[in-house]
Amino acid sequence: MGIRVLFIFLLLPFVSGVNVTFIAPEQGAVQENISVQITSQTTEQHDVKIVISTGSTTLSEIFDGAWRNPFRYIKAAYPSTTLFTIRGTQPAETASLCVQLRKVNSTTYATACHSIKLTEAQVDVSLPTPSVPNEEAQEEESRQRNSSRAMAQETNKTASVSTPQFLQASLSQESSEKIMLNQPGVQHTYTSKEQLLRYAILGSFPLIVMLILVLIIYKKI
Repeated sequence: MGIRVLFIFLLLPFVSGVNVTFIAPEQGAVQENISVQITSQTTEQHDVKIVISTGSTTLSEIFDGAWRNPFRYIKAAYPSTTLFTIRGTQPAETASLCVQLRKVNSTTYATACHSIKLTEAQVDVSLPTPSVPNEEAQEEESRQRNSSRAMAQETNKTASVSTPQFLQASLSQESSEKIMLNQPGVQHTYTSKEQLLRYAILGSFPLIVMLILVLIIYKKI
């Protein structure tokens, strides 16, 4: 009896008089945020430690600007902050979620715990639902397809008409050139000065003969 009283007496300096109460879910998934709200009635500043564990195995981490080891106190966090975020790191069928408040600059603290289950992280394996185009989109697609088909037909028609015309024009031009080249040329006669003199002498010879004959006759008379 005396030993038990002495043990309780030695623990008194480490136990705080604050009554720890909090609100937290009884189940959570690994790597998903879990909100823990402390509702203890006190105006004194306390350091905060929130841990999920099974015996000596730690199964959580706490967010304090970054994800941290939950065994480190968040200094002077409560009551200025009442809502904290933790997350499980390993699945566990049954674990303990414990909240511990420690007076600032003191070794006295108070703790409260409750059971929590940590399940495997949920993975979304659902297939995406194919989108069904509405009527306006279908009509627009049909118009574009018909327009493309009409443009292609018009291009083919233009190519089939313009090509023979071009060939026909080329053939006509070649034929006209051949006709002009094969057409007999006009003969031009060129007369030199010597030929003109010869023609003049030959033309005046009968006159000279007649003149001589006239003179002879005249002398005989």
